Amino acid sequence: AGPYTHCAFYGGMNVTENGSEAQKREYLPQLARGELLFAYGLSEPDVGGDLASAEVTATLEDGGQTVVINGTKRWVTGARIADVIYTLVRSGPNEDRYKNLSLILVPATTKGLSIVDLDHLGLRYSETTDVMYDNVKVPAKNIMGGPEKWNAGWPMLVGRTLDVERLEITAVTLGVATAAVEDAWRYSTERVQF
Repeated sequence: AGPYTHCAFYGGMNVTENGSEAQKREYLPQLARGELLFAYGLSEPDVGGDLASAEVTATLEDGGQTVVINGTKRWVTGARIADVIYTLVRSGPNEDRYKNLSLILVPATTKGLSIVDLDHLGLRYSETTDVMYDNVKVPAKNIMGGPEKWNAGWPMLVGRTLDVERLEITAVTLGVATAAVEDAWRYSTERVQF
């Protein structure tokens, strides 16, 4: 299992729990065979853990047949190798923040989507990026759960999948910190001065 195994695991979990029947038929077999990878576009440059404050916007056009996305997601792990970016968007006014969020399945090759690498400390086992959406258009069938789940993203977001992912990142940071302490301790007992 490589560093991106979680992309398939969480993708499968999300589609299983929240996908429409058509999305399950399309994505689950490919995820199970390892033919499809998801990346997660949740955080933003000005939005970290408070995901209900998402500022990336999505609107419906063409009589509700097309979703148009604009804005930037940050810390998107594996975006360069992903097939689909699971994108959290603000799909209505900011005032009712928990009721105006949607999750959109955006193919990584969609016109108007661009990826910029980020440099960071600590978690060097995976590539992290910004993903920019400039009038990115996808069909409304790409709304997680189908078009009837427009503005229903919050309950999907705070389910078991995000709980598991937050536990995983906590375990990774604990491992990095433990390795740093052990390395420092070993060095302090081996170093000879003067």
